[in-house]
Amino acid sequence: MKVGVPGLETTLPLMMTLVRQKRLCIDQVVRLLAEKPAEIFGLADRGQIDQGKNADLTIVDYNTQFKIDPSKFRSKAKFSLYNGWEVYGKPDKTIVNGQLVFSEGEIVAKGGVGLVMRGGEA
Repeated sequence: MKVGVPGLETTLPLMMTLVRQKRLCIDQVVRLLAEKPAEIFGLADRGQIDQGKNADLTIVDYNTQFKIDPSKFRSKAKFSLYNGWEVYGKPDKTIVNGQLVFSEGEIVAKGGVGLVMRGGEA
């Protein structure tokens, strides 16, 4: 049996809150949320800002504080272990393959910009 909780929309703000609390540094967040996933999935062209790598970036408003509200999630899961938590670091823009796909709370790109990743058995 596999058990898990939704975290797509809360992971980055939770991590950025830990950075503000000086419990993590920004380099650790980059390693955990960009470099390691690219390494685990064998995506040599992603996970770092470097020449020859794909331009996949998230721009974060580090100073914006907000409450986690699962009713506003874009994912199907409308619940969170962190419901009501005050966090910092609201994602402002997301760029995938060099194309703006998310801006100021809205998806602005048509489908087909990114890649569908299918995970195997862990």
